[in-house]
Amino acid sequence: MGELPPSPERTGWGSLALSSAAFMLAWLAVFYFLALRQPRTSWPKSSKEFENDKYWCARIWVGVLHSIVVTMLALPSFFVFVLSPHIVQFSASHSVAWCTPDHSEALEMTSLQDLSLRATAFAGLAFTTFTCADVIISSLHGLWGHWDYMVHHAAFIVAGVIIRSHCMLGYNASILLAMEASTPFLQYMLFFRHRGPRFEGRVTICGGIFFLLFVLFRLILNTYGALLLWRYSYGAFTAYGATDVPAHVPSWQVWFVLIAVSLGAVVQFFWFPRILKIFIRKLCPSVSSDRLEEAHEDRENSGNPQEDQIEMAALPSKQDPMVAPLEKGKALLDEPFNAQEACP
Repeated sequence: MGELPPSPERTGWGSLALSSAAFMLAWLAVFYFLALRQPRTSWPKSSKEFENDKYWCARIWVGVLHSIVVTMLALPSFFVFVLSPHIVQFSASHSVAWCTPDHSEALEMTSLQDLSLRATAFAGLAFTTFTCADVIISSLHGLWGHWDYMVHHAAFIVAGVIIRSHCMLGYNASILLAMEASTPFLQYMLFFRHRGPRFEGRVTICGGIFFLLFVLFRLILNTYGALLLWRYSYGAFTAYGATDVPAHVPSWQVWFVLIAVSLGAVVQFFWFPRILKIFIRKLCPSVSSDRLEEAHEDRENSGNPQEDQIEMAALPSKQDPMVAPLEKGKALLDEPFNAQEACP
């Protein structure tokens, strides 16, 4: 293998550092502003005490804000990249501040493609700094979930830093960021799930939309993006010119991005069986009261208020009107209710 040609010097590190710090402070400021306002809000109280915690509530709503911002930037950019030539999809920039296309590549682009690259860079910075801020918030206020949640954050923080600092793989980045489209519906469902029958219909609708978007963006599109990344990055370990990763990117960083993105895709499939069970349970609510009671006891005795938030999202509460007929049926029937016969 011949020597790699010298790479042009990258510029804009100072602006990138200031922008990153500003984003971090902004996310933290919004979080604590929402936490301070929580006691003044008029939302009904949740039947789960930890869901009334001001930090838990603030984290839900700052997550909604973040996901909306990222989706509005990344999703239109993704559609632009789909219709763009290969050189635009996998272009790179040496101006790391806002990933302004290099002169030679800018000549190959339309103004819309140029704007999409900058929008993806902005969304990538917003996403990475928010995830870093979320690590701080979760650590300070005891909001960590299971190990898979920590793996998710660690993988995407490092992958986000590498991709954003090299201003590369815009198409792949837009795919990764587009996964946030499902998050607002999940967060709404988590927040209102135990706040009374008034919100039951909206929670069910949001749960259905979340499920569909999860399958579309987090399973199908994200897996496609991971396979695409492997296809066009493999050359980084073989010969110069056979890869769409810039030549100046160290091999260990390319490997890390490949592994982190692949691990992120695997985590989505790890979550999917639980989400599928919840979706089926909502479509087929005729579950025996014994199973419901056992599930509630397991949750309440766990002592961990963050115990598997996704699975808890659709678990009916004991005050849920949907559960009341089951409680009456239990007194009338000697055997548990057969959910399969009621909902084939």
